[in-house]
Amino acid sequence: MNNPMHMMGNPQFQQQFMQRMKNFNPSQILDQIANNPKMMENQMVKNIMEMRNNHDTEGLTGMAENMFRENGRDYGDFESGLKQQLGFK
Repeated sequence: MNNPMHMMGNPQFQQQFMQRMKNFNPSQILDQIANNPKMMENQMVKNIMEMRNNHDTEGLTGMAENMFRENGRDYGDFESGLKQQLGFK
C-alpha cells in the first residue's frame, strides 16, 4: 500500500487530491455512516459518532493520536504535513 505522505509529494496526486477536497463534505460522510446499521455495530465507530455528536474534538484528536501511536507514527507530523499540503499554516 502506498504511504499517503509520499503520495502527497506527487504533483499529479496533489492535483487530484485538491479536486476531490473541493467537493469533500465530512459531515455528509459521517451522516451516511450514522445511518448505516452495519457500521454502527462497530464499537469504535459508535464512539467516534458519539464524540462527534457531543462536539468532543479533544476526544477525537486523542483517538487519532492513539491510533497513529499504535501504528508507529506521529499524529503531529501527519497533521503538520497535511496542513502544509493543503496550504494552511
